Amino acid sequence: MATLVYAQLDLVAGRGLLASAGHPPPVLQEPDAPARVVWDGRSAPLGVYPVRTTRPQTEVEIRPGARLLLYTDGLVERRDGPLDLGLELLREEADRLRDAPLPELVPQLVQALLADEQSPDDVCLLAVQASSASGA
Repeated sequence: MATLVYAQLDLVAGRGLLASAGHPPPVLQEPDAPARVVWDGRSAPLGVYPVRTTRPQTEVEIRPGARLLLYTDGLVERRDGPLDLGLELLREEADRLRDAPLPELVPQLVQALLADEQSPDDVCLLAVQASSASGA
């Protein structure tokens, strides 16, 4: 079995198509709203079913300045706590760092979420940002 998140993004047009097969859900960080976990478009990990199956997907609006966070489970999953707690911490830290420049956001989020981790797992975090109205 394997998990994955598939994202087809048009950051200029402000649209994203997302599908998740057992992977931690993306987080959408909008400029004027609290960061939110995108739960739609989820299905079981690849290889769970012995036959081909259709997989749900979801379309999200990605407004100018919004950021989409895609990450591996090592960022939010802890052996001694529920996954929901790690997801909530990620959402809270994304809100706290909403004004951080994009190149600084990733290392700051990783540092904040792994500060107390005793047995770290592999971690990968990708943050993409939709173009602002001015094209910057």
